[in-house]
Amino acid sequence: MADIVQLKENGVVKYMKTHADAIDGVEGKLVKAVGNETVLGTKNFQDGIQIGGKSVSVNAKPTYEVVKDYWDGTGAYLTESQSVTISNSSNVDEIVLIFSRYNDNGGGIVHSIPVTPNITKLKYELPAVAWVGSASTDPTIAYKKISISKSGTSLVITGDTANTLNEANKKIVFREIGVMRRK
Repeated sequence: MADIVQLKENGVVKYMKTHADAIDGVEGKLVKAVGNETVLGTKNFQDGIQIGGKSVSVNAKPTYEVVKDYWDGTGAYLTESQSVTISNSSNVDEIVLIFSRYNDNGGGIVHSIPVTPNITKLKYELPAVAWVGSASTDPTIAYKKISISKSGTSLVITGDTANTLNEANKKIVFREIGVMRRK
């Protein structure tokens, strides 16, 4: 079998178009060591993966982190003048909003409801996204409204006037805002 040699011209490396095709067992083209390329298909790495010299764990699960705990027995309406900043948004997979139904006649919390609005739009640098839970014009139905915007590497959650619009809305309070974050 003949050796495969690297061809150079005036000290500059040159490859013939058929160079990779000449190697037995290689189908398609080889991936270059330097530069950006798109590689299609599923690749199975048996010995692990590193990015920037650090091992990447494919089994790493996101962990829950409390960003703001409002629960003092009453919660918070999250009005238009209230906001919460989530720093280092690059490793945030989900924002988790925990609501509680507050019954002032019944002595406090009745139950909590975790909600995870989709923040995918923010990952693609769109300026803002709004989330409305169960929006209704019926004053007997409660809903909450927030806006989420990006500020540098942070996400900013801002409340809305609708959160105290009617008695039904006042019965639902924010108990906690958290994130699911990748390590």
